[in-house]
Amino acid sequence: MESSKEDIAALIKKEAKFYPDFPKPGVTFMDLFSLTSKPDLFEKLNQASAKVLKEEAGEFNVIVGLESRGFIQGPILA
Repeated sequence: MESSKEDIAALIKKEAKFYPDFPKPGVTFMDLFSLTSKPDLFEKLNQASAKVLKEEAGEFNVIVGLESRGFIQGPILA
């Protein structure tokens, strides 16, 4: 059975590592790289991200994964 976006978001919030006040006060960094140690969850994250792109982002032909938040997931989605 396929998980809903909300279910996957709840799992990610539960399992990802969060660093409050990084890189500056008031910002919380969410470390998605920590999910790579949980292959099943990382796969669900990527499938949900691809589904959101297909359903909500409209047409595009390029995906750019920048810095720490995109260089892991960007190529997978592309």
